[in-house]
Amino acid sequence: MSVDRTMIANRSTDDQDGLAVGPASDGGAGLTFWMMILLAIAVFAPCLVLPAWREYQTAELIERMTNDRVRLAEVEISNLRRELDAIHNDPAAVTRLARRELEYREPSDQIIAVPVSTIAGVSPQRQAGAKWQPTEPPVAISRLTRLLPHKNFDALFCDSPTRETLMAMSAGLFFAAFIVFWPRSDVGHESG
Repeated sequence: MSVDRTMIANRSTDDQDGLAVGPASDGGAGLTFWMMILLAIAVFAPCLVLPAWREYQTAELIERMTNDRVRLAEVEISNLRRELDAIHNDPAAVTRLARRELEYREPSDQIIAVPVSTIAGVSPQRQAGAKWQPTEPPVAISRLTRLLPHKNFDALFCDSPTRETLMAMSAGLFFAAFIVFWPRSDVGHESG
């Protein structure tokens, strides 16, 4: 029992002599330590996450575009198969094809020119392109980004010169927090 009391007494005198310096010894120092750590993480995390998120968005956009191209190719293949089947089996289809592709006209036909833009309105490429929007972030992150000012965060956290600078600064802040607030002991202190 006496050993435990002696250790407790020595520990309390060390704390009074100022040997325990760090986040646990002083409320202000602890707050400063954790604020430095959180600030370092708040800058470092977007430098890591945002470029990966942009790569994911790009990959998903390319996948959507490829799927749309595949779907359009499948529709075109289906149309060409129907047209080929009609050529083999329907004489009226052969006549329509000759009129359309070879511009065959009977003397009694009357020709009226109609611009294609008034028929279709919008080209199929524009309609397909209108659906290609980038992937939205998860709901929680989307809500947080609404609170941020509307700045070009890609240029800040994704572009090469500023990204490396921010990462180095946040790593330096992280290590500075541990260096400044690391518990130290006095070398000249002798326990009596």
